[in-house]
Amino acid sequence: MIWGEEDVALTKATTFGTEKHVRDLTLRYLPGVSHWVQQEAPESVNAMLEAWLTHQPVPEHSAAQRPKGGEA
Repeated sequence: MIWGEEDVALTKATTFGTEKHVRDLTLRYLPGVSHWVQQEAPESVNAMLEAWLTHQPVPEHSAAQRPKGGEA
């Protein structure tokens, strides 16, 4: 699961406890990203999805991939 930490509609707290219901959960938070993770951080999302689909370690959202100045 990939979640934007700045999502005001579905806050980060919405994810708390998900591991109780989903076996083998992989959860990555994207700092500085809102609800639209695919549009705001496509490089990070694509890298995470590719890793997960190929059974590789799912990377964290790196500082180099964060939006600059709050922009998408």
